[in-house]
Amino acid sequence: MSEQTAPDTPYSVVILKPGPEHGSDAVPDSELLVGWINNFAAPEGRLPALLEAGDNPLISGIAVIPAGVEAATAIVAADPAVVAGRYTFEVHPADGFPV
Repeated sequence: MSEQTAPDTPYSVVILKPGPEHGSDAVPDSELLVGWINNFAAPEGRLPALLEAGDNPLISGIAVIPAGVEAATAIVAADPAVVAGRYTFEVHPADGFPV
């Protein structure tokens, strides 16, 4: 049996929350989607998991980003939906093993 070692890549867990403009249509959803794809679904594969949370009105979603807290914060802060005020967020450091 081989021994598992800790990955070199840090991870961060992002909790997305409704922002002051949540539900607003000031910026069209289609525009936000294109910006989101360019920001997160980039070829570098920065976002291995983005999960919508539909059972709690205080949490919109949870994301896992293979980056430290500072880098993950910068990535999420640049998200068009965050910039537009649709979401706010918290970033937490996390340990994990990719499967």
